[in-house]
Amino acid sequence: MRQQCSSRQIWSVTTGALMDSLCGSNAPVTSVLLFNGFVVSSSTASSCIHVWSVTYDTRHKPTAHIPACCAHASVTKDGDQIFYVRHPSQKEVVSWNNNTGSLSERLPVSAEVCCLELAQHKRLLLCGLTTGTVLIYPLALPQETLCIPPPESLSRVLCLAVSHQEKHVAVAYEDSVSLFEITTRDSFPTVEGPLQAFSLSLLHAPLSSMALLSDRRLLYGTSCGGVKLCDFRGGSSSDLEPHRSRVTCVTASNWGTHALVGSEDAVQRLWALNPVVLDHTMEYKGFFFEGILCAAFSESDQVVFTGSQDRTVKVWNVATGNLLYVQYVYSPVIKMVTFRNGFVALSQQGSVIREVFHCPDHISPDYNPLRNVRAQYRVTSREKNQDGQQSAVSELQDFNPAQFNLNLMSMLKAKPSSTCLIL
Repeated sequence: MRQQCSSRQIWSVTTGALMDSLCGSNAPVTSVLLFNGFVVSSSTASSCIHVWSVTYDTRHKPTAHIPACCAHASVTKDGDQIFYVRHPSQKEVVSWNNNTGSLSERLPVSAEVCCLELAQHKRLLLCGLTTGTVLIYPLALPQETLCIPPPESLSRVLCLAVSHQEKHVAVAYEDSVSLFEITTRDSFPTVEGPLQAFSLSLLHAPLSSMALLSDRRLLYGTSCGGVKLCDFRGGSSSDLEPHRSRVTCVTASNWGTHALVGSEDAVQRLWALNPVVLDHTMEYKGFFFEGILCAAFSESDQVVFTGSQDRTVKVWNVATGNLLYVQYVYSPVIKMVTFRNGFVALSQQGSVIREVFHCPDHISPDYNPLRNVRAQYRVTSREKNQDGQQSAVSELQDFNPAQFNLNLMSMLKAKPSSTCLIL
């Protein structure tokens, strides 16, 4: 039996009923073998061979998840529902019920999808298209669709950002950025605008990530590493310290006091927003040098969680910039949303991760977050009420972003600590 899908089905020869479905591979199956109660499968598109036992305890069977490496995906804050686009050329958004592990609905779109964004509280799914159109689906009424028409230039949508109160949404095109208002009329959601807009020059690098603040300011990063803060109210803008490579994450805190900007250069900067000043520059380096993919602040804004290409989730103290915890996960985390004292995340393999973080008010001076991790980190912080900088919450004073020396691992304290724990 051969299949051009990534699942394997076991059927009864006598009754014709479907007895089981085995998941876990993300490549189409080209060869399958049943031997002594085991199913062995392989694919010409993968270097791995997968083996399943057909006599396992079904109570331990993992819930099915969305396909791996989706072109676009977004998750609700409770992790119960996922929206994804499997391939860039696919002209539909799939709604996935994570509780049942099954597809719940297909939402057709008129063109290829460029980006997805969720208004969590108002339950709106926003889809930016290559035609410049933004389609908005009310999750309570998925058959109804709102539409933001494309600009006159018909430029494709690059990014979408919803403010924390979900009163406004910013739409970034190739040549401009527009601000719209999310309201209700006769108990039905509506979108009005554009309220304000500003143009981008021909030499301006494409926007790669952005966050819309509650006071109508827009913080965004570009594919060339540039970081900019624009004010829709007065039309003013200011350049912030750039990164050396593509900005992959711009996340504002829940209370609007801070924003985290991360990039592929494995450097992330924590900015205070009132007034705008750089509080901390956090650099982390392990065996894998890929940068940050996503971030989420805790409800209290005391800590910020980051997901990186090195398959780690890191926890940072917002006030001090200190690294509190590092946890390895089986697949890079590509999406994060705040949920209570932790977060809900979506991995590159399509699984939902729910984490709760507990940290006491006092942390022992000998606590070392890298005690079980071969890595280095450095935090450079602004001295309060001064213009100078002080460095070095990390014990590795000779941190070098271009070089990793395993001999430095002897400097790490090996004493175990249960000060911080991710559950």
